[in-house]
Amino acid sequence: VTAVAFSQSGGRVLAGTMRGRVRFYELADTKLEYVAQVDVRNQRGQHASGKKVTGISAVPGQPQQFLITTNDSRLRLLEGYGTMLKFKGHRNSSTQIRAGLSADGSRVVCGSDDGWVYVWQLGAKAAAAGTSRLAVAAQDLQDLAGKNAVYQAFQAHDAGVPVTAAVFAPPGVCDGRPSVLLSQAGAAVVAGGGAGLAADGEGVPVRPGFAGRTVQSILVSGGFGGAIKVHELL
Repeated sequence: VTAVAFSQSGGRVLAGTMRGRVRFYELADTKLEYVAQVDVRNQRGQHASGKKVTGISAVPGQPQQFLITTNDSRLRLLEGYGTMLKFKGHRNSSTQIRAGLSADGSRVVCGSDDGWVYVWQLGAKAAAAGTSRLAVAAQDLQDLAGKNAVYQAFQAHDAGVPVTAAVFAPPGVCDGRPSVLLSQAGAAVVAGGGAGLAADGEGVPVRPGFAGRTVQSILVSGGFGGAIKVHELL
């Protein structure tokens, strides 16, 4: 067993395995009663034999849905005992990475072996490029194939340092407040005579037009390098 989780009601337990299977159990008194098993793997290709399940998360507000993270660089949204949707774009070949969800269940977040953090929209197409400070992947949403390959991503840690944990802050942490990083960057530009672009705490230039934007979400990430970082999503 490589991952476990409760359902939202607490009446069901899910367990992931090394061979890419998720087992469902009912919690009856003090015992777990086996109910069903689902293969979370590709039907063909190099990962057809199944890869390790590294994370299981219940989807808020959807008692029959669970988000499954596996070592074949895929996230799968299960509804009941079937795969409803796949998310791709990140890299997860051997690391114990677990994807998470926002409190309202509208977004999925996951770390990656390449040092980046990836964010997908759940149940809706991703925002158009240029509407966020994040780098937006220029890939089509493959609805008919049951895949969501449109994501937003940013480099959270050094290149090649796996990001093993990434979570959204609870509701109320942001409340549409002004960006701390942009406020600091703007002050630095004024102090420097207004020349050039402002830069955030990591020295990344802030593009014109983003000044004054409010924070929509806050993410916290951690990686193999030992660093824990807080990120503002505008």
